[in-house]
Amino acid sequence: VKEGDLFLVPLPDNIDTPRLKIPTGNWKDGLCSFFSHGICHAHLCCSIFCTQIAMAQVMKRFQLTWIGEPAPSSAAKSTFLIVVALVFSYSIYAVSLEIAQMGYDPAYVPLAIPLMKALGSILFTLWS
Repeated sequence: VKEGDLFLVPLPDNIDTPRLKIPTGNWKDGLCSFFSHGICHAHLCCSIFCTQIAMAQVMKRFQLTWIGEPAPSSAAKSTFLIVVALVFSYSIYAVSLEIAQMGYDPAYVPLAIPLMKALGSILFTLWS
């Protein structure tokens, strides 16, 4: 067979039976099974304390980009790293604004600091 050649393959006779045995009818885990591996299970802690990181894992498995659009697997490879970088960058941004605000009396904080905090929070919330 060469590139561009057309060839036909007959279908097997037992095409009516499914090839994969996919479980149907019940969920693998129950509704309250999140403590089945203990209270300090990695996935439970990640989903409670780092929701964006857990979301990045799911997005990568579903082959989505960092903005949630379907993508080929080559483009979705970097989704997890991009989301981690965004979360890390926002954390540094928020902490640095808190540190900048600590030097001022609460009544005399420059207007730019609360505006930057609000803008960063809104943008990060819209993304996540």
